Amino acid sequence: MKKKVKKTIIWSGALCLALTLGNCSTDENSHNQFTSTQQEINTTSISKSWILTHFTFTTTCNPSQKINYQLSSIHLELKQKNYTAIDTYSLIERQGMWKLEGDILTLYSDKGLNELKMRILNLSENEMEAVVLDHPDVVGVEFIQKREGKR
Repeated sequence: MKKKVKKTIIWSGALCLALTLGNCSTDENSHNQFTSTQQEINTTSISKSWILTHFTFTTTCNPSQKINYQLSSIHLELKQKNYTAIDTYSLIERQGMWKLEGDILTLYSDKGLNELKMRILNLSENEMEAVVLDHPDVVGVEFIQKREGKR
């Protein structure tokens, strides 16, 4: 009886593996269906509403600061040459101007706070990935485009 159960488990596992591998397609169109097309980095292509979805931290970032960043939900609107950043967790809002020089995006706060500079690495229609320059806690960020009508 034990041999029969063992054989059944082995054959079931082999069958699942075969079905899984058989369903994997080598068709390039099915692979590219979920990848985003790289866009040119320019003022028009980044002038959108974004949601900051991921932080990459420095090795010296304080653990309590990491938690604060991870709990935040920052919505960043880049419109014309002005920006509005709202942390929907803490309800802190910042506004200012922004400038794009090549692949460097700089946010200048109206309140005289430090500027934030980031080098855009990847930009697609719905996603943006950047390296944060000269920040004590954060070295990288990822954004997704905020869809209108959703909060």
